[in-house]
Amino acid sequence: MDNLQTGCQAAIHRWATPETQANASLFDEHTEFVKTVIKMYRDRYHHLVQTGATEWSDDDTLEAYIADMCPWETE
Repeated sequence: MDNLQTGCQAAIHRWATPETQANASLFDEHTEFVKTVIKMYRDRYHHLVQTGATEWSDDDTLEAYIADMCPWETE
């Protein structure tokens, strides 16, 4: 499993790649979705830090929530 920082970054990039984040910032494309993804995964990161975790772990409920709100088709 990844360390906290690497795992959090990978989780964010699964839903909001750097290109998607740039488009949101520059052109307001899917801005709310990108902001939500970043905020929710940062919150997950801080929760894991507070509980003493040293490795990233995905949260199935969070993944499902984000998948449901994703504005484009996912696999």
